This record gives sequence, C-alpha cells and structure tokens, in this order.
Amino acid sequence: MLWLPHRFASLSQQVIIFSRFNTEEFKVLILKNKEVSAAYYATAALTAVLTGLIAITYRFLGEVDLLRPEFMVVSGTAMIVVGTTMLLGVSRNPRKRVFGALICIAYACFLFTGVLFPTVLPIAANGYGIAPFALATFIFILGVCSLLDLKSKISDIAWLFLGSVSLLFSLIVIITGWIFQFTPTTTLDNPLGISLLAVIIGILGLASLVRCSCYSVPFREIKARIVPPVLVSFVGLLLWLALSIINTEELEKRSQSLINQATHELQQKLATYNNSIEKVATRWVLSDSNPSLKQLDLDLFIRDHNQALSITVFDANGDLTHTSKSEFSDELDATIFSDQEITSLVSRWFSENQGVRAFAVSGASLDKEYPILFFSEPIFEDDILEAQILVAIDLMGFATFRQVEHLRFFQLYLELDNDLLISINTPNFQVLTENGLANRYPFQFSSSRNLMDAYAPNFTVVISDFSLLWTQARTNQLVLIFAFVLSLLFIFIIDTNNKLKTERQKLDRMAKFDGVTGLLRRDVLEENIKSILSEYTAHSIRVLFIDLDGFKPINDSLGLTVGNRLLAETAKRIEGCLPDDALAARFSGDEFIVFLPNSSEAKAVQLAMQLNLEIERNFAIDSLSVHLTASIGIASVGDAEETATKLIQNADVAMSEAKIKGGNTYSIFSHDMAMRYEQQYLLRAKIQRGIENREFRVHFQPVVSACNHKIIGFEALARWPQPDGSFVPPGAFIPVAEQTGQIIALSALVLEEAVESLAQLQKLAPQLTMAINLSAQLFDRGNLVNSIISTLNHHKVSPNTLHVELTESVLSKDHAHLSAKLNELRALGVQVSLDDFGTGFSSLSLLHRLPVDIIKIDRSFIKDISESSESLKIAESVIYLAKSLDKKIIVEGVETKKQAEFSSAHKCDAIQGFYFYKPMPLVDILPLLKNT
Repeated sequence: MLWLPHRFASLSQQVIIFSRFNTEEFKVLILKNKEVSAAYYATAALTAVLTGLIAITYRFLGEVDLLRPEFMVVSGTAMIVVGTTMLLGVSRNPRKRVFGALICIAYACFLFTGVLFPTVLPIAANGYGIAPFALATFIFILGVCSLLDLKSKISDIAWLFLGSVSLLFSLIVIITGWIFQFTPTTTLDNPLGISLLAVIIGILGLASLVRCSCYSVPFREIKARIVPPVLVSFVGLLLWLALSIINTEELEKRSQSLINQATHELQQKLATYNNSIEKVATRWVLSDSNPSLKQLDLDLFIRDHNQALSITVFDANGDLTHTSKSEFSDELDATIFSDQEITSLVSRWFSENQGVRAFAVSGASLDKEYPILFFSEPIFEDDILEAQILVAIDLMGFATFRQVEHLRFFQLYLELDNDLLISINTPNFQVLTENGLANRYPFQFSSSRNLMDAYAPNFTVVISDFSLLWTQARTNQLVLIFAFVLSLLFIFIIDTNNKLKTERQKLDRMAKFDGVTGLLRRDVLEENIKSILSEYTAHSIRVLFIDLDGFKPINDSLGLTVGNRLLAETAKRIEGCLPDDALAARFSGDEFIVFLPNSSEAKAVQLAMQLNLEIERNFAIDSLSVHLTASIGIASVGDAEETATKLIQNADVAMSEAKIKGGNTYSIFSHDMAMRYEQQYLLRAKIQRGIENREFRVHFQPVVSACNHKIIGFEALARWPQPDGSFVPPGAFIPVAEQTGQIIALSALVLEEAVESLAQLQKLAPQLTMAINLSAQLFDRGNLVNSIISTLNHHKVSPNTLHVELTESVLSKDHAHLSAKLNELRALGVQVSLDDFGTGFSSLSLLHRLPVDIIKIDRSFIKDISESSESLKIAESVIYLAKSLDKKIIVEGVETKKQAEFSSAHKCDAIQGFYFYKPMPLVDILPLLKNT
C-alpha cells in the first residue's frame, strides 16, 4: 500500500450527486442475504490486510522510487490495522473487539501526531496534502465504531456513516481521476497510488455499510465461501503491482533516454566550443604580430556560436587586450555585469585559474535568473603563459535541445553543486535545491554522466506532466475494479451454488423423508425393506403398522398445525423406542411403519406394547393436553417370496384387527386375517358392481299399530339377491359399504326406490309412512336435505309421510351440525327416528338435546322378558324414559305374542317384527294391502 498526496475538496461539489443513495433501502436489500454480506465483509477486510502485506513486502524487497517508499510502511501498516480491526469488530468476543479498536485508535493517534507535528514524525511531509489526515480520521472512526455494541442502533448508524463517507471519498477520487486532466501543479501527483487507494477505500466503505447485517453470521459458516474471492482479490492486487512496476520501469527507461539525449547534446556542444576555443588560442600565437587578425578571430567566434555572450583575452599580467561581444552583451552589461559583486567574483575566479583550463557557472548570475557559463583557456608560447581566454556563454541557450515527443512528460535538472540544481531545456529558468526539487517533484530519476574531462554531474529527471501516468493508472485501476467485481461475483456464485446445493439436499430429503415427521417416506422404506429382505433370515424380519386412534376428529377440531405437531411428536416417541437397526416411516396420514430387520416375535410384541404406552402418554401442545392411543399390527415374513408391499399389507390387516378390538392394542397377523381381508376386498368390488348394475333391491317390513295391529307404515331395508336365489346378509355388505364410502351410492338407490314405492302404496292407503335408515356419512354431505326434497317432489310424496332413522354412529358426530340438518328435515315435515335406542351410552345422555320425534326400542330389551326378569325391568324403564321425553315409541324385533302384548300393554305407539310380518318385496306388499 502506498500513500498518496491529494486534494479533492474543490471537486466534491461536482461529483456529490454520484454518492447519493438511500441507506435504508440498501440495508433492506443486504438483509435479504446475510451470508453474502458476511462473506463480502470478510473478503474486504482480508483484502485490506493483503494490500498492507504486499505494500510492506515490496517496500523492502523492490525498487519503489515511483511508489513513494517513504510512506509504504506507514500506509501498508494502516491497511493491516484496518483489515484486522474490521475482522475483530464482528467477533462475538468483546475482548477481541476492544483489542482491535484500541490498536486502531492508537495508530490513528500516531498518524495525527505526524500530521500535527511533521518535524517529530515526518510522515505527512512532501506535499501529501490532507491524505494523512483523511486516513487517520478514517482509522479513528473505525476504532470508535468497533467499540460500540454489536446490536445497538448507534452502532448501526456509526457504521453506516463510516461506510457512506468512505464510499463518497472513493467515488470522488475515482471520478476525478477519470474525468479531469491533471496539471503538473496538482497535488494529486501519485496516480498509481491514488488508483489503488480509491478502490480499496471504496471496498472498505461498502463493507462498513453491510456490517450491520452480517455480524450475526459466525465466521466458521462463511470461511469456505471467502477463499475464492480473497484469492481473486490477491491476484488482482498482484496484477496491479506488476502493472505498476512495468509502468515505473517504462518511465525510468524514458527518463534515462532523456538523460542520454541531454548528455549527447551537451557533449557535442562542449566539444564544439572547446575545439573552437583551442583554435582561437592556436591562431592567437601565430598572429602575434597582427592585432587586427586576432580581433577578427574573436569576432568570428562570437558570430559562429550563438550562445556565446563574449570572448575576452587577457595578457599574462591580467590586463585586457582584446574582446568581442554578442548583440546581447550591452543588455548583460546593464543587468548582470553592472553588479560589481558579480564582476569581482568572476575576476577572482579568473585570476585563480590563470594558466589552467577551467569552467564554472556564475552563482550570482543564477540569482539574476540568467545563468552564465564561463570557460577559461590559457594561451602558451614556448611553455610560457602568453595570455588567458575567458568566454561567457548563455547556459540556458547552450543547454537547449529538441526533446522527442514521448519524453515531453519530463523536466530535466542539472546538478551544479552538491545542493544546487538548475533546469535545462525548459522555457522558464529554475534554480532549486535538492529538498526544494523533492518537495515540488516527488517522482525523480537521477543519473550521473561524464560531460568533459573529469566532470560528471548528476542529471535529475522529474515528472512534470502526469497525463501519461494517469492513463496508466486508470488502466491499472480497471484491473483492480475487475478483480473486485469478479470476487464479488464469486461470492454470489458460491452463495447461489450453496443455495442450489441446499435446495438439492432439501429435495433429496423431501424425496427420502417426510416433511412433517422427519421419518422415512413410505416408498423409501419399501426400497430399504427390499434390499434387506435378502440379507437377513426370513423369520427374523418384522413389520409394525401403527395407526393413531381417533386422530382425525382431533386434527379437524384443533387444526392442521396442531395435528402436524402431534404427528411430529408421535414420530419422536416412536423413534425413541426403536432399536438401532430399526427403520421408521410415515405411511400416510396418521399411520406409521416400523421395520425390524432382526427381531423375534416376542421382541416385536414387547416393542408394540412399549409403543402403546408411549403414545398413550398425554401430548402437551402449547396449552393443550391431548390424549391419543394407537392400534398396532405386527407381521413377519411368511415365505421366501414375500415382498415388502405384501409384508406391509399384512401388518395393515393386523392393525385393522386391533382397531376392531377397540384400539390401543396390538394384533399379530395370521392367515385367517388375510382370508377375511381378501374376502372383504372381493366383497367391496362385488358391491361396486352391484351398485353399477342396480342389483340391490328394497324390501319393506310393515310397521303395525300397537292398538289394533293394522299396518300403518313400512321400513325400507336393502337386500342383495344373488343369481342362485340367495341373499347376501345385510350384516355382511353394509359394514363394508360404510367403511368404503359405497354406502352413499347405496343409500341413494334405497331412497329413490323407497319413495317411489311409497307413492304407489299411498294410492291404496294415503296415510302410510315410510322409514329409511340414513348412514352417518350422509350427514357429512352438504346435499342430503336437497336430495330428499328433490326425491319427494319428483314422486309427489308428502314429507309428512317420510321417516328418517338414525343409528348410534350418527350421535358420535358434531351435534350442532347434526341438529341443524335434522331441524331442516323436521321443518319440512319429515319425522326423525332414533334407531336401536338404548344400545349405546351416548344416546341416553344426548337424547334430550337431539331433535328426535320417534324412538325405536331395540329388540335386545324385550328378547327375554318375563314377569320377574331383569330384562322386563330394563324394558319398562326405557319405555318410561322415552315417554317422559314426549317421544313416540316403536318396539323393534317383536317375534312372540308375549312381546307384542307387552308392547301394547305399555302403550307403545307401534310394533315391528317377524311376529307380524317379515321384510318383503313390493310385489308382495300390494296384495297384502288390498286384502286388509
């Protein structure tokens, strides 16, 4: 890193518009990706450290004349301090942050001392302008910001301020360097360094802006991300340094070329003058007797040498004998040689050099800004000093030569004394000391050349026109900017790649694991089972199929979020019970599978019992306490050809058996279960074909009055005749239809045929009623009431003659929803009957709240009645309870005369049973009605 003098205050107003930005919008944008911000921040800080290390290393190992060696160490150290402080400034260890901040502040104070007391610390000398002060201020503010609490609002504001000012400074310097043409008087006289400084400060400023959004990201999470961008930055810095060295070497070659040209020109002119003076001296001896010829030689010398001001000959005693002057001599006599001090000094020098060849530049003439070079040449005759020639030459004219175009960026200075230099080949004469030249022109190239005899003065070339250097600096700066953009691009590429990798991992996980429970997916488990089936002994493989009892009502009432948390917690409990070699998966909904590759039946049963106990424990979800149980089926490999799908299916069948047992237990698969399951499956398919082919018929069981035993209505019952004349029992196909949902279509067939038959029957007896059993599933359908109304209207049947019967299963549904549906039907005139009353505990507690018109006493209450039996007492109590609720009573399942008499004696409203009539088709009902 190098330090650069600069003044940009006068340009700030012209470029301030480029620095405007909304920090809040910028902050929101950065906050979208904290990892990118953190990676960039670390990259910027490490870039500053690398810049400092490169600067210090090159300072001690390289040729750095053009790169301001006097400040390389200071500014390089500054970059190391800044980068290190920024890295420590986001540490969660407060001691590290304080340590970095104190180092930063201490170094800033060191720079301030150099600015305020340059004689003590001359780091701000040589025309650096406000640069050291600006750097010290930046480092000081950085140190203060690092002391602030990471999460405080003041800290965010301070870092945003530091970043904004730094970025503004960077933009001003970059824009200034690209837009404006610098003159030799500009204090921004180090374009190569300025180009680097502007970019590095801009990088650090941007890092300060993003710092507030990245301090929460641990360094270990991003260290892999920053290696490529840091390497890119490092390569960019090395390329910049290499290009700057090439630029420096090129300028040095050009300066040496200018010195060589000046040396060649001066050597030729000196040789010409020397030869001419020697000729004058030679002819002077030969023309000793002809004074006019001697004068002619002097006049010809003046004529032939434009820079010669005068030539004078003195005799051995020092008396002037002959002289010849140029046309400017009168002016010189009036200005320079009128000064007695100058004349005295020249005379003394001339006297001191009698008899020897000598040359000198008059110091007094330098003060008059008209340098004069004096040559002294002795004239000997027979080794005796005859005379002494003194020639005065215009040094500015003498040293002027045509400078080639590619060297126009330089000025040349000739050393006259150890601490005195004069400008040559320039329109304006300058006399400077070494310090004065260094202060005015910091970039110098010096080399000594032999001009004549033993005289080898130093030639010093300075850069007076920085246009070439600025062109080179802009090119080098593009390399830095490109490296910075490329490193930033690497950060985004790595971030995008990480995101894609994370998404790919998520997709892989989603493909393998369930998103709610974290368990394996069903298909993945099946693949694992397939691969493991061949590795273990067949009889050691077990599968447990777990289904949660009553989960659906909980999920529906508490919501999907609570339901998912219940499933996740259940999965954790299941995993907590499993041996190391077991696999668990979510099958679907609230069903889970556990695969045991090496387990006995006893261990599988023990695990099932443990799972039942673990799942039975209360679940605490927020403020809710939820109770669940599980039904578990256990299956093992029965033969060598058993597949994973078959194994899971067998466990599922066993789980269904556990459900039938009431849940919260386990069941071990047997082949009898498989046969029943297969029969159920076949029956399901057969039911579907029966519905599609309209194989189902409706039989009607008459309902008689308890008083006179006359038919007052019918109950519609579904029957399924077979081709051989037999019937499939309703107890066989209705539960299957209920389980599969086929009951919906079947109920629609029964409703249609029952209402149509009622219309025909009412032609014979208009007061007849028809009772139809409705499944609980129908009440979950929004179109139940509309379907009943539509069917009644289609067949022109009054709703008052239709009864709908509910079973115990309906009562387990949402009572409010159920009551609303029933009230809609009752409002139309349809009467509601509660079938199989008394067989379930729920009906007794909910009867008074349900809109029910008729209660049908189940046959179980009158089956074994006698005068002293317990059944008699229960039957009388049930009838009394129904009457107290003001409900009509129908006794079902009456098969004996005694049961019929009991029903009539207890003043029931109607009787139904085989004692009077069995269910029969419509064709048998019509003659019966006609006869009665």
